[in-house]
Amino acid sequence: MKYTSNERGVISVLFIILVVIVVIAVGVALFESHHVNRQAGSSPSPSSSSVVRATSSPSPSPTAAPSSYFDIVDLGVKFLLPASFSDLEYKVVHLTGDEAVNSVAFSSKRLDAAGCGLDTAPLGYLTYDSDKGGSMVAIARNSNLYYLQPQAGCKASATLQDWQSLETALKSLVSDK
Repeated sequence: MKYTSNERGVISVLFIILVVIVVIAVGVALFESHHVNRQAGSSPSPSSSSVVRATSSPSPSPTAAPSSYFDIVDLGVKFLLPASFSDLEYKVVHLTGDEAVNSVAFSSKRLDAAGCGLDTAPLGYLTYDSDKGGSMVAIARNSNLYYLQPQAGCKASATLQDWQSLETALKSLVSDK
């Protein structure tokens, strides 16, 4: 097939545009990959033994009661933490059927001291898994997040084991993505 000089020029321009689009797509993919790897390197490793304690970052607007955001890096979310949970901690757990980092268990330093550590999740769980039951508290990263109430077993006072307040606080969840 023989092309005229105008057709060859159009084909050349289309080829150059295609090459530019491919180069841009590869560049964006590399940037995203580098950005995700850099974030993953700064977060705790997703294992069942990593424990994260509450770290305060001031809330963006003044409120009547002191509060801060509690960041759950492993799930990519944060929520407004009431002052009464200033010693909150979480641990990545693998609930039955989990194949990825989908769930965390909650406790506090005071509950740890009372003999109810993170292994028993005295303040319950937060999970992306819908098949575990619980109540949906938020949507993050285009997925529903569920709060699972703690199971019986912790003998600490009801004041220390105030999981209902935690469940309410979790409804202020915001996704970091």
